[in-house]
Amino acid sequence: MPFQALRYADAAGLDRLLDDHFTWTHTDGLVQSKADLLAKIRDGKLRYSELSTDQEAFNEYGHPAVVTGHSARRYAEAAKPFELRYTLTFVKTGREWKVAAYHTTIFTPGAGQPLQVRLGYPRDAKLLILNADDLAVSHSEDVASFAALDQKLITSATVMVPCPWFTEVAAMRRRIQMRISVYT
Repeated sequence: MPFQALRYADAAGLDRLLDDHFTWTHTDGLVQSKADLLAKIRDGKLRYSELSTDQEAFNEYGHPAVVTGHSARRYAEAAKPFELRYTLTFVKTGREWKVAAYHTTIFTPGAGQPLQVRLGYPRDAKLLILNADDLAVSHSEDVASFAALDQKLITSATVMVPCPWFTEVAAMRRRIQMRISVYT
């Protein structure tokens, strides 16, 4: 697998494992070619002090195959490790499997946890979220919603942009601090 070669900065090993048309789509959207990756490793710009994988699933589809999994990593110069999900796409050329594509996605801390846990409440907590819905539908809706926001009875509102009172909401928004989700 390419992970050992990545972990130990083995450019020669990666060169053998990666297809010539290899691309790595990073968590930030950066796309890196085989040549770019190998140059970064050879120049010492990509070094991991930790790299482990688990939860791997392998599916072969004839000449292509896909491996998905979870990885924990730490860059050599970084204080904190990070986690990500990954997808490797392999292609079979003759008898050899080569990595054609690699896609990584940051594993957000708390992902998969219920909302109340991510907000700091116990797993079994019941939360009530009040939201002023459909601002801009009518003048009376706007007046009542802004009064509730001013009195801190609610802390969020949603605006219906194509509605007739949208300019009133925009003008009122400038006068107070609140969170508005705009739906178009």
